[in-house]
Amino acid sequence: MSQKPARKATVNDLLDEYQMNSPKTKQLSLNNENVQDEVWDQSELQLISDYNNNIHNIDELYSSVQPLGAYIVRVFLIEPEQSNGVFVPYKQLVSVPTQNGMAEYAEIESPFPYSNRAIIVATPPTSSFLSKGDVIQLGSNPVKPQVNGRGNNATVSIPSAYIHPDAKTYEIPRKIDSKHYGYLIVPVHEIIAKL
Repeated sequence: MSQKPARKATVNDLLDEYQMNSPKTKQLSLNNENVQDEVWDQSELQLISDYNNNIHNIDELYSSVQPLGAYIVRVFLIEPEQSNGVFVPYKQLVSVPTQNGMAEYAEIESPFPYSNRAIIVATPPTSSFLSKGDVIQLGSNPVKPQVNGRGNNATVSIPSAYIHPDAKTYEIPRKIDSKHYGYLIVPVHEIIAKL
């Protein structure tokens, strides 16, 4: 009894296999899974609103710091927009590095929906035109998220973040209800206007 010969793979089969399992496709998939794991739920939407409403209650822990040559500010948060009864989460376009170093741009749900509006919390001793409690407008650099790491190890952070030493951590808080959430330390040239 003769056996049927095994089906030979064609060039088209190989192309289809490569396109579905190409390194670029796998890498983008891993990147998107990693940076898009933050999803806002209804309780967090309320936290954003409460945070913005109470931002003028300045924490003494942060206002007692005297920064040298920079300002400590607390940023307002961007509240999600409502479209047809559905909340649309805040998204930002950032560069997500792949394992081979080629940057791909991705739209991510940021755990830091920072506005460029902020309130002054602490001033350097030489400041004469801005004081604690002033509302200001920042440039985009201090509030723009940055992706650190590559591929599956990529995480989102804010380079200008400031955390008081009493927080006993170097990690930027991701929970909005943390008393250490939303603080930045910015040089005067990143402040565009007093509002």
